Amino acid sequence: MAIRISGLNSGLDTDSIVQELVSAYRTKQDKYTKAQTKLSWKQESWKDMNTKIYNFYSKTLSNMRRVGNFNKKTTTVSDETKAKVTAGAGVVNGTQTLEVKRLATAGYLTGTKLKQSGGGKITSSTTLSALGVKSGSVALKVGDQTTYVNVNPATTIADFTKALSEKGVSANFDETQQRFILNSKATGVGSDFSFVVNEGDKNSFDILNSLGLATAENYEAAGGNYATSFNGAISGSGKFTGPISDGTLLAMSYKIPTGTMKFKVDGVEQSVTITDSTTMGDLKNAFDAAGMKLDYDDTTGAFNLSSKTSGGTVELMVGKGTDGQPDESFKVADSLGLATKKDYQDVGAVDISKLELATKQDASNAQIILNGALFEGESNDFSINGLNITATGVSNGQMTITTSTDVDGVYDMIKSFFKEYNELMNSMEAAYNAPTSKGYEPLTDDEKESMSEKEIEKWETKIKDSILRRDETLRSVMSNMSMNMAKVFEVNGSKYSLASFGIKTAGYFNAAENESYAYHIDHDEDDAVSSGNDDKLRKMISEDPDGVADFFTQLANTVYDGLHEKMQATTSSSIYKVYNDKQMQAEYDEYTKTIKKWEEKLQAMEDAYYKKFAAMETALGKLQSQTNSLSSLFGG
Repeated sequence: MAIRISGLNSGLDTDSIVQELVSAYRTKQDKYTKAQTKLSWKQESWKDMNTKIYNFYSKTLSNMRRVGNFNKKTTTVSDETKAKVTAGAGVVNGTQTLEVKRLATAGYLTGTKLKQSGGGKITSSTTLSALGVKSGSVALKVGDQTTYVNVNPATTIADFTKALSEKGVSANFDETQQRFILNSKATGVGSDFSFVVNEGDKNSFDILNSLGLATAENYEAAGGNYATSFNGAISGSGKFTGPISDGTLLAMSYKIPTGTMKFKVDGVEQSVTITDSTTMGDLKNAFDAAGMKLDYDDTTGAFNLSSKTSGGTVELMVGKGTDGQPDESFKVADSLGLATKKDYQDVGAVDISKLELATKQDASNAQIILNGALFEGESNDFSINGLNITATGVSNGQMTITTSTDVDGVYDMIKSFFKEYNELMNSMEAAYNAPTSKGYEPLTDDEKESMSEKEIEKWETKIKDSILRRDETLRSVMSNMSMNMAKVFEVNGSKYSLASFGIKTAGYFNAAENESYAYHIDHDEDDAVSSGNDDKLRKMISEDPDGVADFFTQLANTVYDGLHEKMQATTSSSIYKVYNDKQMQAEYDEYTKTIKKWEEKLQAMEDAYYKKFAAMETALGKLQSQTNSLSSLFGG
């Protein structure tokens, strides 16, 4: 760069003169800078427009192309207080039957009220020593997994509940009720839990008993007399809840022990055996074969047992085993509520009501009967052949499930498609028909200095809004989409167009500005143009849902394929771009090179002029010095 010396000797405004001399070159540089700026605005506009087109292509059209998306169903159940039902796409229209036999429940163990030896209220910080607990462990079985919880006198109530929770049950000590309350973390038999006391393990029983968590089963295992409740009549006690299906596995669902019961029926000894695979139906048949009639009362939850012979007698045969405990016959019969008060006396069992033991409610699996078939699950949610069923209550007999086409769902999907199509087409048409910005060019920095920020923004917006005006690429995309939307498709041997479904444009002369491509659905309450017309679309969905799906998937595939072809990569455009993004970038880069060359040329010109003016100023300085010397010689 040349040394720039101001006009001290000549009195000239050197900077202004130089800028005037190079102004022609600067004008050429500004022309390329403005062209590059305008191109960058066009790139941004196309980028935004292409995003809208691609989103319509990849999301809206892709959704409409899948025939399964039209297979929408609506399902009702006759008693919504007992079940909630939804239908998937594969469910056929029609009626099915449903009966909820039993709900899935979690296992609950409610402990007895605790009292500490010194009196006072038990809190989470109370140590187990205050309850008389000594060191040891208790076995906790959750599902099929058994783990051990270690305790000692220094263990606190909070420590114990935390340990139980870590082993797979939800445990809480209710300080108001002064007792432990435990429950399984999920419903169903597979998540049930119990404390296990091995035969004769009095220490484990004592720990559980001190904590108020010992059950009748624990009492028996530790060596106490068999403890249970009894009704005192051979007709049975109410031990069950709700109906029991003939297909129910007794050992699994109700924890009925396996073994053989012995009876005297009309004076003849008979036996009935329960195994792991015995169902309710099997049990009834076994009693029938032994000369007895076994009925179950859904209301009372009790079995009724009698001789098949009019006036005949039934007597349960019980006794004690070699260990002094009630025998197998008593245990199995008692679990079914068939032991009498005399049977209890004969085996020396204790009435559970006289013992302070924890109350255990076993977990249960849900059971439903759908179209005559029994289904069982650990939760109340079932997914069967496309139906999603949530049981909420035991039903009194059969309910009706009715499945039909979700007309509103299909209609709304089609309406949404046209809403998005119209928005895209209106946006493209508005850009194509934008007012001209003739006479407006991007501003240079010097031009901006004389304008306010609002004036600059208004000026540039005028250019940006018109940047795609009469753009041939844009016109080509609109033409491609509108042409494919207007095509006719064959469905079941008949020809259909959008007009067949009451979907039309308003026409060139009636359409609102920049909405000549927009479609209107007859009877659409949100569309003032067509809301007063008959509802053809909804009627056709109701009458022929498959035909509607066939037409609109053909339409969507055609428009999709048209855009797909437009979005193929070429030497001038990238994949999934409808405009020449590569070409535009190449032009932008070329402008950058050209502008740099003009900047270098302008700099060189300025340096050359400044060098000449510097030489002139130096020469004038020397002349001035010589003049001053001569003047001094002549007495000046």
